[in-house]
Amino acid sequence: MSLHSYDHMIEIGRAEITCAISFEYQAGYAGDWVDPPEPASAEILKVKVGHSGSWHDAPAWLLAILEADEDLHSDLVYDAENGSAADRADFAHDERMNARAA
Repeated sequence: MSLHSYDHMIEIGRAEITCAISFEYQAGYAGDWVDPPEPASAEILKVKVGHSGSWHDAPAWLLAILEADEDLHSDLVYDAENGSAADRADFAHDERMNARAA
C-alpha cells in the first residue's frame, strides 16, 4: 500500500471547488493457481476542500459522494499507477539533471 494525493475539481452551485484527496493505493494482483486475481484499488482517507484561498475538511455529505464515485476511484488508481503530469515532468527533469551531472 502507498499513500498518494490527487486534486479533483467539482462544481457546487456556481463555484468551482478544489478537492485535495489523500488516498491509499493498493496494487492489483494477477492471481495464481491458489489465489484469484484482485483489481487495483484506492481508498480515500481524507479530503480537504479549497475555495478562495482557504482550506477546510470536507463535510461528511461530500466525502460520502466522493467515496461512492466509481469514476473518481478509477482516476485515483490511474494516477497512482501512472503519476500525475506534474510528477512525470518533475521526474523527467530530475533524470536530465542527473544525466548532465554524470
